[in-house]
Amino acid sequence: SLEGAKKLIELTSPLTKPIDHYTGLNKGIGLFGITPVLVKLNPKFLKADSAFLLDQSHDSMSALQVITDSLGVDIVATFVKTEDELKEIQKKHIFVVQGPITDKLLS
Repeated sequence: SLEGAKKLIELTSPLTKPIDHYTGLNKGIGLFGITPVLVKLNPKFLKADSAFLLDQSHDSMSALQVITDSLGVDIVATFVKTEDELKEIQKKHIFVVQGPITDKLLS
């Protein structure tokens, strides 16, 4: 629901401007329930759990890419733990990640 989606809006940091917020995506909202929120709030990026993204069909991910690309919103995969997960996320054309994998790659 739109109200559920609005609850997921967070500021990335107390030092950022309000326009730099992001929107979260999860199973409760779904891929298409988030569209009105993206249009209204115009976030810089959309964070979604890597398990959620990996569970989506090719068609669902293609639709999400079209929506986010047309609005200039980047997708960030969170909680990426392993290199195998990273490879699978990259196959879905998502190249910005957060999680334990970033520590492994940077050390």
